[in-house]
Amino acid sequence: MPLMRIFLFLAILILAGCSSSPSPVLPPLPLPTFKPTLGISTQWRSKIGFGARYFYLRYKPVFAGDVGYSADYQGGVYAFDVNSGDLLWQKNMHFKLTSGLSLQEGRLLLGSNEGDVIALDPKDGHKLWQAKVSSEVLTPPLSAQGYVIVRSLDGQLYALDAASGKQRWVFESSVPLLTLRGNSAPLIVNDMVLLGSDNGKLTALTLKGGIELWQTAIAVPTGRTELERIIDIDVDLMVVDDLVYAVTYQGRLAAVQLDNGRIRWVQNMSSYAGMTADAYRIYITDAQSQVLALNRMSGAILWRQEKLLRRSLTGPVLHGDYLAVADYDGYIHWLDREDGHIVARALLNDVAYLFEEDWQQDDSGYYNKERNILANPVVYKGMLIVNDRFGIMSAYTFSGS
Repeated sequence: MPLMRIFLFLAILILAGCSSSPSPVLPPLPLPTFKPTLGISTQWRSKIGFGARYFYLRYKPVFAGDVGYSADYQGGVYAFDVNSGDLLWQKNMHFKLTSGLSLQEGRLLLGSNEGDVIALDPKDGHKLWQAKVSSEVLTPPLSAQGYVIVRSLDGQLYALDAASGKQRWVFESSVPLLTLRGNSAPLIVNDMVLLGSDNGKLTALTLKGGIELWQTAIAVPTGRTELERIIDIDVDLMVVDDLVYAVTYQGRLAAVQLDNGRIRWVQNMSSYAGMTADAYRIYITDAQSQVLALNRMSGAILWRQEKLLRRSLTGPVLHGDYLAVADYDGYIHWLDREDGHIVARALLNDVAYLFEEDWQQDDSGYYNKERNILANPVVYKGMLIVNDRFGIMSAYTFSGS
């Protein structure tokens, strides 16, 4: 069975296109021509660690004050100056770090491919405690009210003591035979933990005891093959007011009432990249790299940007009055929120990398993996901060700001 799951996992990477490369069937659309109407300035560019390298891991930096923190697959944790990108300190955890970082309640939290969960002091990176869960951790652990919530790849959700790392409770959810590479991060809202699972279900638990409050199926598997029946919730959940938004791969986007789990509305959708929202709209990147805007209260589609089709876009983020997405070839695109047209573009890194590995070679002629941007951009102090799979990080602002 383990060997079969490995083969099936490889199949979904190839056939479903959920990787850093675009569709293996059709090539990505070329960069569209447009008239720039927004000025973009590069504040700084730095090489911070080694990034995810050739693994599909979406590391995002986290911030506190004037300090940012990042991690890489080789076990490095880095602190850098937010205003300049200069490195402040670095530590080697001697683990293969797969979760990326979170910074909550005064602790840097991270997980490894062997199920290690580590808490660090953000001042200098020294270890506060270390715990163990049942399998690989792909999403950053979260912390609130003295609990650290950790999701493992085998479907378990752990609550650890934030001060010591001791286990407080565990919740089990079923994992289908075939899933995408990735997990959505659990979300803590008040005294509740929300979990989007690989079986397409959204579950609400009590934070203090892990007791199930409600469970809702966002999508139901259909189709004859295991590939057709994949309905993972891999996009991070989002709460706005009294609604939680969840989207599955090959399924639906749903608005769910936070208090009782009842579905307010649904829209057919397939996504594994990401979504964001403002007061009136939801913005989402679908599995074909279309960017869509939907009415937040009804789910009606307001506009659709198709000119970046199959460019393996990240999820969108709000940057000022605009949206920003990044693609497989290292480009960042700014879109107008009102109708989705492209207003600006920047290239994260135009310097060729020097490789010792052979993995980056591609015979299709469609793309080079070396410039992949895997993680959603992050906005902090008015800057859009973007990092690629090899640790190149840049901060962008609007010209004149």
